Amino acid sequence: HIHQCTHMHCHSRMHTCIHIHQCTHAFTFTNAHMHSHSPMHTCIHIHQCTHMHCHSQMHTCIHIHQCTHMHCHSQMHTCIHIHQCTHMHCHSQMHTCIHIHQCTHMHCH
Repeated sequence: HIHQCTHMHCHSRMHTCIHIHQCTHAFTFTNAHMHSHSPMHTCIHIHQCTHMHCHSQMHTCIHIHQCTHMHCHSQMHTCIHIHQCTHMHCHSQMHTCIHIHQCTHMHCH
């Protein structure tokens, strides 16, 4: 779970990794998509996220455990920033995860 974290980054400085700012809540939902319930919450919601890091020097990646789909719903929300990510996936194929390919920048204002 992530509670009021201001910053998450890779273990290796050689990698370009995910940064999360003002992450306030981690919710568990049964549906595939994660939704913000109010403008006070960030648009990204990750349940049971144990760690995030790049796992390959060949390309920039994010490693998310037990994640579901995440996306912004409002410009009023603080959202996830992803730079130079070529692939995002879960550690376990049993979980539903987001897949982003060749995205250079994702954010809400």
